[in-house]
Amino acid sequence: MRILFMSSAVKVETMYHHRYDVICSAICQDRKHTAQVIHVDPTTGVFDDGIINAADVIVLHADILSSTYKLIQKWKASGKVVIADLCKPVWFDEMGSMKWVDGDTGRFTRELFTQKSIQSNAQLFRWGIRLVDAVISNSNRMIEDWGGKTPIYYLPDFIPLDEYLIHPPEPHDGVVVGLKLLKNGLQKSVESGLYDAIEAIGREKPEARFLFYGDQIQLYRNINLNPHQKLYIPIRSINDWQKLLSTIDIGVIPLSGVEDDRSGWFDALEYMVMKIPWVASENQAFYDIKQYGWLVKNHSKIWERVLMDMIGNLTAYKEDTFGEPYLFAIGMGIDEYIEKLYNIIISVQDSQKTREMVINDSSNHISNK
Repeated sequence: MRILFMSSAVKVETMYHHRYDVICSAICQDRKHTAQVIHVDPTTGVFDDGIINAADVIVLHADILSSTYKLIQKWKASGKVVIADLCKPVWFDEMGSMKWVDGDTGRFTRELFTQKSIQSNAQLFRWGIRLVDAVISNSNRMIEDWGGKTPIYYLPDFIPLDEYLIHPPEPHDGVVVGLKLLKNGLQKSVESGLYDAIEAIGREKPEARFLFYGDQIQLYRNINLNPHQKLYIPIRSINDWQKLLSTIDIGVIPLSGVEDDRSGWFDALEYMVMKIPWVASENQAFYDIKQYGWLVKNHSKIWERVLMDMIGNLTAYKEDTFGEPYLFAIGMGIDEYIEKLYNIIISVQDSQKTREMVINDSSNHISNK
């Protein structure tokens, strides 16, 4: 079986592109099947037809579903299985007031432009969802959103264990609290109450240091902490963050809004596999793994109380991560993921064969009359 993963050529978020590279590498090493990833310009949909023609299964990232939807029926007609991969939050307002934002494909915001452009972009995505043979998603909430429109399968996030376990803990002074803040990180920190909590903790706990990783330099500059209590590392490569995890004592995941309700577990898995106690905003996305970390309501005083307790009792919290959280994380490796993916593909292929048999039987029945 030849599997082709198609992703956006616009590298907005390193993690999502690295993800397909890891999957393809693992499939090829397994040698049962072959896999390849190609990057498509979401504005033009241009790609190499020869690579497409050689594939048996095409996995489309949500970023490019709208730009390739016209080709889905053609691919299906040539016998290919086409699967949409909703591995990042995708959501629409019930009133249709969403806009596909150029440069941040796959994310819908409440910025209103012309009614025509809003409806067309949303509709293109919905058409794509209805045309594919199946949908996979790492979010139970998105399963609810898109269920009933096409067969949909829950496929939770995986973590490439070898990339993390090669980094042993590094000795350091104080207690380092790590925050990976990508898009809207400042807004999430403020809305969740974490921003105010960090400033209060900084005053009470001089040994506490906060490591900000991502594209949120304004948060680092504006937050009221002593210079030695804060460190900013800009995004360069996912490998940088993997190395930084070995210096972090507590992981923090601020979440807010409907988009985060549709996120996966990846951020928490990173902390668990490195045996780092983590705390996140109380959120539908993390509900199923709440026993492996700590979920808090979004209020500054609650964040402050929980983080102060974790900093003051760090040894006990770290000991808790050595058992079930770690075992759960290492059970979410790439090998387990691709085995689940194979099973989904086989299920879709079997469904296709069943439909073809029904259609053929119906045609024969009519012709014999």
